[in-house]
Parts: sequence; C-alpha cells; structure tokens
Amino acid sequence: MHFGWHKILCQAMVKTPNQPILKKNMAASSNSNLMKCTEPGAEAYFVPTGEISKMRGGIGHLMPYKTPALQSPEMCIPFNCRPMAPMNGGGRPNCKLALSFNNHIENLSGEQKTFADLIIAADQQAIAAIQQNVAELFPGKKKAPSAKSIAELFTPSIKANGDYMPLMSVKVPFEGDEINYDLKAPCFTSVGQAMDGKKALSAKNTVVAVIKPLYIWCINGRYGISWTLERAVVTATPADVGAFD
Repeated sequence: MHFGWHKILCQAMVKTPNQPILKKNMAASSNSNLMKCTEPGAEAYFVPTGEISKMRGGIGHLMPYKTPALQSPEMCIPFNCRPMAPMNGGGRPNCKLALSFNNHIENLSGEQKTFADLIIAADQQAIAAIQQNVAELFPGKKKAPSAKSIAELFTPSIKANGDYMPLMSVKVPFEGDEINYDLKAPCFTSVGQAMDGKKALSAKNTVVAVIKPLYIWCINGRYGISWTLERAVVTATPADVGAFD
C-alpha cells in the first residue's frame, strides 16, 4: 500500500466529536505531529526527554517522550483487542493491541523491515538513556545496575516467540472493565468514516496504526518502553475478497 493512508491519519488528528467524517482538504504534509517510519532520520525523534519522575506508589521511575506520532505499515491483528486482568492479579485491567509482523525479524523486507528497524533503534536509545541516568533512576542505591544488566533486563518492544510471527503490543485507552468496555482510540475505515473500536481492532483485521512512545519505565529491576495507540485505519477485514491472499 506504500502508506496510502497517511492523509486519512493526518486528517484524523483534527477530527472532533461532532465530525465523524474526516476533513477532505488537509494535506498529509501539513501536520508535523505525524510521520511515517520511512521518513529519513525518523529514529532521531525517539529520544526521551531525560525528565525523570517517580511513579505513583513509589514502585519505579518514568522517563517521558515528547515526540511525533509514528505511522506503521499495514499490520495484521492476531487476536481481539480487549481489557485483561494484570498478570499479578491486582489492579486495573490492561488493554493492549497486538500488531503482527508478516515474517521473522531477520527475514522482514520493505516497509515492515523499516518499521521494525526503527522500533529496535528506539529500544537501543532507551537503553542508552537509562544507562546515562542511573543516578536519578536509582537514587539511594549503593550500587546502581551496570550497563550490561540494564541491556539484558530491558523488555524489547517487539516480542519474538519461536515459530510465531513477531508481535508489538501497544496500549489502547478504554473505559469499563473486562466484560463491559469501550475502546477509546479513534478508528476509521479506509475511506475515513468513524468505526467502532471493538470492531476495528478485532482479530484478523489489517490496520495502519498511529502509535507513540509514552515513557521509558523502570520497575523492580526491569525496563522497557510503553507505547500507546492514538488512532487506526482498518485497511482489510477477513470478509474482504483477496485481503489475505
């Protein structure tokens, strides 16, 4: 598709609750807050601010990003996006959207390879930022974690799991609980019409997603980047003839 949905996604940024149909006259190049992963030098934008804050409850620290949103290539959704209970059994449910790559990392090509390379580069920049700010991230510790241990304990943004295709998970804002919920990220059809989040972010659909790194998290000796979904365009569904040929 060669990122033919960039204009719709840019238009979505100016959508209001009273405008379910996107404006038709906004050029893709007119919004500097959204970029394609194929743009030259895109990796330079994904550097954290260095402004470190303590998490609520004191269990860890966060380092935020102030970057443009990033437009993905077309990605398949392997299973329904819905809130799920935390693995530790406590707290509010988490809601994440899984985006599946079409091949193993070493065999990716084209736009998906460019996208994966950019996300991996963002991980490396995050690791470097943690290593450069150990005094602020680990105050009071007699011995801060080494650069090697930080790299080893960093949670990759792209999860590779044996024979399965690699996945990237991004947070999705929602209201409700595990049973009754609404997904709040704006979603659209390929012609720019508003679409229900549950229907849009369901298994086997293909989407172009706009994602953004929120912050680097450092919690209980583990590290990673928290990504969020800002909006998505559904480009194909299982009902589309030839959509998955």
